[in-house]
Amino acid sequence: MNEVNTTALLERVKRLERQNKLIKLTGIVVALGMAFVLLVGAKEKVPKEIVAESFRVVDTQGRTRAALFVSQEGPMLVLSDENGKGRAALGVSPEGSMLGFSDKNEKLRAVLGVSPEGSALQLYDKNGKTEFVAP
Repeated sequence: MNEVNTTALLERVKRLERQNKLIKLTGIVVALGMAFVLLVGAKEKVPKEIVAESFRVVDTQGRTRAALFVSQEGPMLVLSDENGKGRAALGVSPEGSMLGFSDKNEKLRAVLGVSPEGSALQLYDKNGKTEFVAP
């Protein structure tokens, strides 16, 4: 009778060992599957198009350093210095386009423009007086 209990006990241990191996393998497969899903899901998806009325780029202190927006005349890109002063602007309007540069006091110092009449370059002194015009 002792021998029968030993045989039954050995069979039961073997069955439990097989179940344990199966549970371990299932756990590994599930863990790998979850890791795969998390890694695939964590991959950054880049949108094909971003639609907005305006964009602002700010520095680490939260100051606006660049702005892209549509004014009443047309689209504008304005680049600002560390004090928030507009220093460079690119604009497009129905009449043409322009690229302008300002000094640290936001006084216009140079403009390059294109219109139906042609192109022009204007340079200004520190007081805003025209120094040079090239048609």
